[in-house]
Amino acid sequence: MITIFSNEIIEDRPYAEYWLGTHSDLPTLYNGNNIKDITGELKYLFKLLTVNLPLSIQLHPNKTQGEQLHLQNPKLYPDDNHKPEMCIALSSMKLFYGFRSPEEVSDMLNQTPELNDLIGDINDLPSQLQKLYENEEVTKEHVNAYIERMHTNSIHNIYEEINEYFPGDTGIFVGMFMNYIELNPGEAVLIHPCDPHAYIWGDLIEAQATSNNVIRAGLTPKHKDVQALLRIANYENRTRPPIIRGHERETGVKEYITEYPEFKVIEYVKTEPFVIDVTGHMLGMVLEGSGIYGGEEIKAGSSYLISSSVEITPT
Repeated sequence: MITIFSNEIIEDRPYAEYWLGTHSDLPTLYNGNNIKDITGELKYLFKLLTVNLPLSIQLHPNKTQGEQLHLQNPKLYPDDNHKPEMCIALSSMKLFYGFRSPEEVSDMLNQTPELNDLIGDINDLPSQLQKLYENEEVTKEHVNAYIERMHTNSIHNIYEEINEYFPGDTGIFVGMFMNYIELNPGEAVLIHPCDPHAYIWGDLIEAQATSNNVIRAGLTPKHKDVQALLRIANYENRTRPPIIRGHERETGVKEYITEYPEFKVIEYVKTEPFVIDVTGHMLGMVLEGSGIYGGEEIKAGSSYLISSSVEITPT
């Protein structure tokens, strides 16, 4: 069985995210009903994102923290689940992920007097970050001084680029403590609970456990829960994350598998008829090209639910 969802696109309206799943915040509908009437509650969410301006510095809780946050504030944290996720770049992509090594942070501070003066003689990372939020008006002055020095010296970097969207934001200095990563199309990063990150630019697919618990601390007009983020952030792993390039199971079939059982991603790039074997329920989308299933066309932009093995004929 293959169920094709309709695309009701409003012209001239910007779209940033497209969700496929059963989460109550934005469930996928079929004939006006939540697809969980067919699938039951799915353990994963599948998303397509277009990032044309920096997204918030954020992290997601682990399972225990998700339960606690949901109990304390169900409006802000709408479920009690964890939210590990994998982002797979569809275009060139820029992001921050995790904290830089102590050596890199020390070098960065030595080269950034505006930030170094603000931090003073504080040496431990949690306290350094806490200092940035002690008085955000003061932090903004230091950020502006840094940006002015970049302009004076005709230096254009990722922080100056972000400042164009969020002038003087504390998150710009927070980003300097984080690993800056560039991904090529097809490359991926696994984002663990409690690891801070921020997507800066690019198109991507995101697969994750079913949750919408997001703790933000900068580069956003949305609600920030700074103390929660600083409290539960992972300060132990100070290395750059490994880049995942997927495993080619066979010609034209690549798998992205993680340690999290809720989700995996399979990419099919085929020119001849092929079979998609399914156990349970698979959500997917056509990114390029088109195909025929049972006399019905599926084409670029289509999304679908597959609940049994199917044969697709590319066209």
